[in-house]
Amino acid sequence: MNVLLASNYGVEVQGSTQFYLGTAFLNEGHKLFKARPDHLFHDIKNYNIPPVDLIMFIEGEVYLNANLHDLSMIKTIPKIMYAIDPHIILPLQLKWAMDIKPDIVFVTQKDYINEFEKLGFKTVWLPFATDPDIFKPYPIKKEYDIGMIGGLNTIRASFLRDLAEEYNVLVHSSDGGFNLGKCIFINKRTMLHEYAKELSRCKIGFNKSLGGDLTLRNFEMPSIGLFLITDRIKNGQEEIFNNDIGLYSSKDELLSVTKDALSNFDKTEESIKYLREKIIGNHTYRHRVKTILKETGL
Repeated sequence: MNVLLASNYGVEVQGSTQFYLGTAFLNEGHKLFKARPDHLFHDIKNYNIPPVDLIMFIEGEVYLNANLHDLSMIKTIPKIMYAIDPHIILPLQLKWAMDIKPDIVFVTQKDYINEFEKLGFKTVWLPFATDPDIFKPYPIKKEYDIGMIGGLNTIRASFLRDLAEEYNVLVHSSDGGFNLGKCIFINKRTMLHEYAKELSRCKIGFNKSLGGDLTLRNFEMPSIGLFLITDRIKNGQEEIFNNDIGLYSSKDELLSVTKDALSNFDKTEESIKYLREKIIGNHTYRHRVKTILKETGL
């Protein structure tokens, strides 16, 4: 099947959802092509893109403005839209959906399904996932109690600083300028296999959502073999993870959950193994591709 990825990101932008999902389409035996959403026909012609069976619109750098004339010429081709960050840019996503008029809107955050349904769109929850070929345990000595790789903000930095008062904490981030106290801080953007290797040096993966959102780390850290400790949110987190992760709503609860996980680590390792098997068995990007094709009838 020929799939056209309409985004200003493509599979070449490593670490993006387009990269993981596009790779999964390729691994499932499909052919993947790329065009910019505002230059569909121009790119199809100039890059010799053959007739496609599905057009998949995915936001990139907060940009998904489609050429309305181009869209009017492709009414017969199934179109889907994948809304990645509704907790950040929902008004823009709703506008894009009204312009694109996709057959189905897939959304990463379950709590936002109704926002698109109110506009008349069939909407399906499609959370982030993992790529187990990348996010896997490496046989490396666990030198750190806790690890976190990703963007920093004041709240995340505060929690990590508190944890570092009692535990060995490793942090990789390209965001500098935050007070991380006693954390071991590596000021760089760490991605893909290096991300997995660095976190394999840790027992626990720390996460704090940006806006009550189910994040990439929710899936990547268990996939690597870490015990996930994250904040209590909705958006389908309980439905996927049940009681298999550590949850907190305050600094005191974070410290308590962390202490329990590390002081009973033999038991914690059983939870790690169970959750990793669950994630690998149900929540990879190849699973997400199969859901997309099933929902679109392809």
